[in-house]
Amino acid sequence: MSGLTHSVKRPAKERVKDWKEIQKDIPINLAYAEATRCNFCYEAPCIKGCPAGVDVSSFIRRIAVGDFSSAISIIKESNPFAGVCARICPAEKFCIGECRSQFSTSPLDIASLQRFAADMELLRGVRLPEIAQAGKGKRVACVGAGPAGLACAAELAKRGYRVTVFEQNKRPGGMLTYGIPSYRLSQDIVDTEIAQIKKMGVAVQTEKKITNVKKLKAQGYAAVFVGTGAWKSRWLDVPGTDLDGVWDALEFIDAAKFNKTKPRVGDTVVIFGAGNTAMDCAGTALRLGAKRVIIIYRRGRAEMPAWDCEVLCTFEEGTEFMLLTAPKRILGKKKVEAVECIKMKLGPADESGRPRPVPIPGSEFTIQTDTVIQALGQETDPQLLKEFGLTADKRGCIKTRADGLTSIPGVFAGGDAVNGGATAVEAIAAGRKAAEAIDKYLRKK
Repeated sequence: MSGLTHSVKRPAKERVKDWKEIQKDIPINLAYAEATRCNFCYEAPCIKGCPAGVDVSSFIRRIAVGDFSSAISIIKESNPFAGVCARICPAEKFCIGECRSQFSTSPLDIASLQRFAADMELLRGVRLPEIAQAGKGKRVACVGAGPAGLACAAELAKRGYRVTVFEQNKRPGGMLTYGIPSYRLSQDIVDTEIAQIKKMGVAVQTEKKITNVKKLKAQGYAAVFVGTGAWKSRWLDVPGTDLDGVWDALEFIDAAKFNKTKPRVGDTVVIFGAGNTAMDCAGTALRLGAKRVIIIYRRGRAEMPAWDCEVLCTFEEGTEFMLLTAPKRILGKKKVEAVECIKMKLGPADESGRPRPVPIPGSEFTIQTDTVIQALGQETDPQLLKEFGLTADKRGCIKTRADGLTSIPGVFAGGDAVNGGATAVEAIAAGRKAAEAIDKYLRKK
């Protein structure tokens, strides 16, 4: 990684005391210096590395010559959530991981340059894309106001369709709003970029739960996109989960982010799971005043599903990792008092391809704790898919063709509801791809 990220990252001891974003604003001089390191490669691999297909080398070239308006316009041709993805996308896995500069010096910090361009737009004013006239009069519904649904809606609006997005929650944004703490992604950024999509002509109806997509078509919508995400939390079936002080991960993040009265976590917090949501819960607990936060995971560090940057961030802030350990039961009378655990060892690979954790007899021990958070991941809700009448695959996700078409004619799907849970940028890419398919489908009608 280049020095740009490290130079704008706030110290752990400072950032853990508040809810401000981990990264500071990026100064113009640092952005210029980083942009001028770009080789502007022919057939730049960073472009292919971006799921949304952002023309990385072109927008960096614009930054290098001081044309910030063109830089953000290039990004938003492919990604309406430029500021969001600049903050939460695992760029090391995608565009940065493909940067050829890594073979000479160090890869460009593409994410920080994208953030710079997005933040400059907020300072200098937003320019909306041109709206095509083709498709006027045809209505399309998007179910779910997460990144997939909103990206689909934005792309369809650019092509001239009248789009309505239906969202069952009070706020749009999906997991961007309810699944990511504000120290990683300021809600102001999410709200601002959604507001820009609305200005393109997209109508967003919140607190509107849709359970029958065929009714939407009967109401005059020529096509429907389903981007309902994966919201059903996996829950570890151990004794004591009904005690006070046991939280679901998403409910915990939601309460800490939006409730006037924040959760009281006590001195010690234990978290089950080792994915990105578990890391977010750890950082949230520390900011709520926990003196000790412990992540319990039944496998080793190499098997942890969380991104390296997420693990490093919460480790820097003081989170402890208790690996090769599994919870057996949660102890307490009415409220959580302790967690009984057992040590594990790794055996042969299981169906996931990772070593199977095997309990070590007689290795039980107890951890005193005030709060337990279950952060074992999310999955699609099979009941919702049944209500929609959509065919599910073996994983319980919506079954689609490559272009997003489902088992119902005129109904398309994408994002976590299809892939079972991935990144925001992959959901955005799926939404835009479905929009192209919807446009092609409607032009034939």
